[in-house]
Amino acid sequence: MSRRITSRRAYEYLASLAEASDTEYVSLKKISERLKVKPSSAYEYLEKLVSLKYVEKIGRGKYKITAKGLEELGLRMWAHGVLETYFHKILNIEPDKACLIASRIDHIFPIEIIEKLCIILGHPSKCPHNHKIPHKGVFDKNDKTLMSCFLNNVDKRRSVGRK
Repeated sequence: MSRRITSRRAYEYLASLAEASDTEYVSLKKISERLKVKPSSAYEYLEKLVSLKYVEKIGRGKYKITAKGLEELGLRMWAHGVLETYFHKILNIEPDKACLIASRIDHIFPIEIIEKLCIILGHPSKCPHNHKIPHKGVFDKNDKTLMSCFLNNVDKRRSVGRK
């Protein structure tokens, strides 16, 4: 049985790598700048993701997300979209706040719960911001609208509830 990642930070790394094209590798420097961490911290985290086979390392300081990493990221983006939609439609939370709240917890929800919420919501195809939701992680990483909410909140996630 393969280990699954459960940290929000891991998904931020995967999302940052997924922004690159299929043929492009992302430098350690670019990732550390994008996530506002020291290169040594980024290196340590990326090596952990490499050992779990979510990320591939090519040469010195160059990384690329793997198919396994894309699948895992897709599941989390699906969870994010479903939770965001649930908070907005069922709990009547305004879209931006629903998105930020979902960003703080989307990584901890079991897929079985997300499946049930998705059924309750009638399998929504778009989030309250009108971005496509990749169902069960099936998505085209080149379709940037699929990742819009998820990626736009990388910097905001850490600030929710801290005002």
